[in-house]
Formats: sequence, C-alpha cells, structure tokens
Amino acid sequence: AIIYLITNPKLGAHKIGVAGANGKNERLAKHSRGGWELYRKKSYPTGLEAFKVEQKILKWCISKELYPFVAPELMPNGGSSETIDSESIQLKTIWAKVLSLN
Repeated sequence: AIIYLITNPKLGAHKIGVAGANGKNERLAKHSRGGWELYRKKSYPTGLEAFKVEQKILKWCISKELYPFVAPELMPNGGSSETIDSESIQLKTIWAKVLSLN
C-alpha cells in the first residue's frame, strides 16, 4: 500500500490518502483526471500501516485547526474529508510529518 499527498491548484486544496500499491490500482489516476497533482508517495508493507499513518496525519491536521476543505460534490472519487486548504499549510510541512511517523 502507499500513502500519497496530492494537491489541486484549481480547488486550492491538498489531500492525503491511501491506495493499493499494485499496478492495477486506479486511485491516483482518477484523482489526476480530476486535476490533482502528485506531490509525494511512500510505500508501506501493508494497507493497515499506511492507513494508520493517514489517520495520524488527519488527527494532526485537526489539532492544527486544518479541517476538511473540499465539498464532497466536488470530489466524485471520494476523499473530501481528507482535504485541507492549501493556503493554510505547505506540502513539504505535511510530508515532513508523514516521514516523522515512521
């Protein structure tokens, strides 16, 4: 499994997420078609490990008063609850937190 960090300049948002690492996984491709751009991704041995990191990042965002930003109707592939305002925090700051959780 992977954890990924993507950004969408048009929506003014960043998104953290988890996806399968195998070649058949379409999650990132679907987000890409919606205007999302990959910033970084990291592999984990299991989906559970990637999910735990994602959940820690989401809790950390809330502790910094960074709340879900993109309305669900603007995210046809899901994941709106994992978005934050890109004006509020830099991608490199989020990714540094991801790396610190290993």
